[in-house]
Amino acid sequence: MEIEETSAVEKKVTVTIEQELVVMELDSAYNNLRKKAKIKGFRQGKAPRNILEKYYKDQVEGDVITKLVNDSYFKSLEENKIVPVSQPAIDNGGLEEGKEFTYSARVEVKPEIEVKGYIGMELKKEKIQITEEDIDNRISQLQQSNAQLQEVDEPRPIQVGDFAVLDYEGFFNEGPIEGEKVIDHLLELGSGSFPPEFEEQLLGLKKGDKKDIKITMPEKYHKADIAGKEVVFKLEIKGLKEKIISELNDDFAKDLGEFETLEELKKDVKENLGKRERLRIESVTREKILDNLVEENSFEPPPSMVDQHLQYLINEIQMRLSFQGLTMEQAGITIDSLKEKNREQAEKEVRGSLLLEEIAKKESIEADEKDIEARITEIAEKSGQEIQKIRDHYKENSVRERLRNGLVTEKALDFIVQKAKIEEIERGENDTDPNSS
Repeated sequence: MEIEETSAVEKKVTVTIEQELVVMELDSAYNNLRKKAKIKGFRQGKAPRNILEKYYKDQVEGDVITKLVNDSYFKSLEENKIVPVSQPAIDNGGLEEGKEFTYSARVEVKPEIEVKGYIGMELKKEKIQITEEDIDNRISQLQQSNAQLQEVDEPRPIQVGDFAVLDYEGFFNEGPIEGEKVIDHLLELGSGSFPPEFEEQLLGLKKGDKKDIKITMPEKYHKADIAGKEVVFKLEIKGLKEKIISELNDDFAKDLGEFETLEELKKDVKENLGKRERLRIESVTREKILDNLVEENSFEPPPSMVDQHLQYLINEIQMRLSFQGLTMEQAGITIDSLKEKNREQAEKEVRGSLLLEEIAKKESIEADEKDIEARITEIAEKSGQEIQKIRDHYKENSVRERLRNGLVTEKALDFIVQKAKIEEIERGENDTDPNSS
C-alpha cells in the first residue's frame, strides 16, 4: 500500500491485492454464477468455467473488482488514519489472469492546520444599550401592527397610508397579460409593495374612480416578455380603508397579552430588546472572530466541502423564496448566478469551521452528554414541543453528531472571546442598528 499526498487537501491511496486473493474471489464468483446461470446446452449448475467466461466475463470481473475494492478501501483508510471528506475517485487497470490487482483511490481530506492568532485577539464589542427611544419605537411598531382597518365613509381622495381595494388588469400592446388580472387587491399606499410609479398615480383618486395607469416594468421582472417594457394597468378603486391606531394606554397593553398596565408592557419590551441586542452583538462578534481567523490563517479548503456548503446556502435561499411564494425564475435568479455570488462566502465559512474545529482539538474543547441534554431542553422550550420528541429526533447518530459539533463550535468561539482583548464601544460605532432584523 502506498500513500501519496497529491495536495494539501488530497491523498492518493494505492492498494495492491495479492494474486492468491484475486484468484480465490474469481473462483468464488464463477462458482456462485454457475449455480444460477442458464446456458443453452448445459444443465443448470453444470456449465464449465470457459463457457461462463465467454458470456459473463465482464460482469464477473466488474463484480470482483467492486468486492476487492470495498473489502480493502475502508480498511486501508483506517490503518493509515485517513478521514476522507469526499467520495473516492477510483482508478484501476482491470484484472489480468495470474497477476496482482492494483487500484488507486483519490480522496479529499481536511488540511493540516497550525492555527495562529486566536489567543489575545483584539475585538471591539458594543455595549448593550436600550434607550427610551428604542422602547418608544418598538411600542409604535406594536401600535401599527395591531391597528384596525376601517372603511372611509366620506368621499375623500386617497392619500399615503390608506389601504385601497383595487381591481386591475395589465395590458401590453393592447393585449391582456396572462396572470396580471387581480380582483379585490388590498394595497397600502406607501408600502413599496408596488412600483412607486404605480402608487403615485393612485394618489388623489376616490372610491369608484377608474383609471388607466402607464408604468415601465422593472428590468428584472419575473416575466421576461414585459420586463423593462411599458405596460398599461386598467384599474378601479372599489374601496378605501384607513388604519385606526389604538390609544397608548393600559387598555392597549391589556389587549396585547398578559399585561395589566402600559408600564408592564414597556418593561417587557425593554427586556426583549435587550435579548435581541445581546444576540445581535454576539453574532457580530462571532462574525468578526471568523473574519480575523480566516484572514490570519490562509489555507486551501477541500473543494468538496465548499461545494457541499455552497449547496446548503443555495437550499436556504430557495427555501426563503418559497416562503415568499416565489420561484427562482420569478425572482430572476439562476443556480449558476447563486453559485457565483455565494461561493466566496461558502469558502470563508468552511475555512472558519475547519479553524474552529482545530482550535477545539488543540484546547481539548468537547461537548458531553450534559451539554447535549441542555441544548435539547432549550430547543424544546423555544419550540414549545415535548422534550421527548426532541430527544427522539437527536437519537440518530448523524443528527446527534451534528448537534455535538455545533456545540463544540460555540464553545470554541466562547473560548476565543474569553481570551480576547475586548474594547467596549458605544452603539453605532460599528455602523449597525440594534433594532434591525
